[in-house]
Amino acid sequence: MKRNLFIAIAALLSLAYSAGAQQIDTIEVSDLYTTYIRYPIELVAAERSDMENIIGEIVPQSPNMVRLRANGEFDRTSNLSVIDSRGYFHTFYIKFNRYPATTYYDKSGAETEQVPSPSPVKEKKGKGGSSAASQSAQPGGAGIYVADLLRKDTPILQDIIGTQQTLYHLSARKGRVSATVENVFSYSDKIYIVIRVDNKSGISFESEGATFTLVTMSRSKKKPLNVSNIMPKSRFGSLTVAPGESSKIAYSFEKIALAGDQVFEVSVPETNGAREILVQLAPDDINRAMRP
Repeated sequence: MKRNLFIAIAALLSLAYSAGAQQIDTIEVSDLYTTYIRYPIELVAAERSDMENIIGEIVPQSPNMVRLRANGEFDRTSNLSVIDSRGYFHTFYIKFNRYPATTYYDKSGAETEQVPSPSPVKEKKGKGGSSAASQSAQPGGAGIYVADLLRKDTPILQDIIGTQQTLYHLSARKGRVSATVENVFSYSDKIYIVIRVDNKSGISFESEGATFTLVTMSRSKKKPLNVSNIMPKSRFGSLTVAPGESSKIAYSFEKIALAGDQVFEVSVPETNGAREILVQLAPDDINRAMRP
């Protein structure tokens, strides 16, 4: 009788352990893309069990986020342990996938969009040497009209990245590499931004993605009084561009409004390089974003 009772208790404990183990999320990391994990509050520690194959840290500019990247291909599943400022402990399994289903995991408790694979959206040259992006900006060119997209249900980033260009004044250049904010539009409680990078240089331009800041300027508008980071909710696409190619990325944000003394800065930094492209959006560019 006692033996049967012990077996039953052991079985229940095994089931409980298995159920708990199934609740541990698996994070996929790549050696081509950086994976980000977002938390609702500041983190104080993030430890990897496999420090040889996985590079990771708490993001210095955003201490509520962890970024991970594989140092190369590996087969063994490892784990990541994170401690937040409340003392809560979080753990995840980590496995390698060169082309992961997502590079962004939101653990903040907020409802988020599914972020598809970040395969670069490259624009091939069309007839006469013009790119598909240039053609889509013209009447009858390829691409989705923003107005048509906004008449549908909640837009998804795969469609947003394919919209025709509607803005032509938001562009900056560093050498022979330029960044352009093609579209800014609003739907429900979100703002969507589409960025294109054109690389006319002879070497690849590699970027893990854009960063965003809200800058409050002085009255003379000669120096910033306050700078705060703006974190996107999700993204789709890539800003890593081969020579002679173009690539796009789409971001979604919680809806924001800018005061008259504020600017919204979009920075496209080169990974392990000196090139960084900065595009500034005025209050009207955000506050008057196209709506359905």
